[in-house]
Amino acid sequence: MIAKVIAMEKKVLQTYLYDFYGELLTEHQKSIYEDFVLQDLSLGEIAEERGISRQGVHDLVKRCDRLLTGYEDKLHLLERFWSIREKLEQIDRLIPQEGCACKGAEQISANRENDNAEQISAGSENDRAEQVSAGSENDRAAQVGSSGKRAYERREASFQEIRQLLDEILKEL
Repeated sequence: MIAKVIAMEKKVLQTYLYDFYGELLTEHQKSIYEDFVLQDLSLGEIAEERGISRQGVHDLVKRCDRLLTGYEDKLHLLERFWSIREKLEQIDRLIPQEGCACKGAEQISANRENDNAEQISAGSENDRAEQVSAGSENDRAAQVGSSGKRAYERREASFQEIRQLLDEILKEL
């Protein structure tokens, strides 16, 4: 099982390296490497199809692996790609949090409007004036103020973290 996982990881790495640097290989190298890595043909199948020895296909695949790995060692494009991708995933995780904070503030605001509408329809003009001045509005404002402030602080922290990640991404480009 572990050998299969390691082999799978190697194939994924070979695919990424080929995606980034494959154009630097010759047409012959690209063709055989594509058959081996992308088409998942065996060395024997490729050898039979091309009319060359299995050992020749093996040597060519190994040579391509060394070339592609050497390009990555010098240029670090794949490394930068993974780093940027990780930061973008972090940003993606932060954005829904920010959206939830907004929804919470909107819900509190909607509840306040509903409560106000109920208070207005509950009694006469004098009763309404007394209800509003009696402190229910102040209590509601304090509740909305404190939870609104917390929502604002969460959004602001998310925005700061997003800005920092974007700055790091720009430095890598």
